[in-house]
Amino acid sequence: MTKRVDHSQQVTNYVLMESVDDFSKKAEKLGGKFIVPRTPLPKMGAFAVALDPEGNAYGIYESSQTASIR
Repeated sequence: MTKRVDHSQQVTNYVLMESVDDFSKKAEKLGGKFIVPRTPLPKMGAFAVALDPEGNAYGIYESSQTASIR
């Protein structure tokens, strides 16, 4: 967590997904737009940030440990 640099910065909530790639395809078909494409996080997984059709930002996260969470 970090301090906001600018008060106009918004909070972005992240949701754990089994696959960033699979969810991204589905979200785009439903009108979502990715503003940060799938980005690998070494030894952690991957994430992406999208806008829903109304312009609300949200993040998705895929853990490299997802299989052990289930």
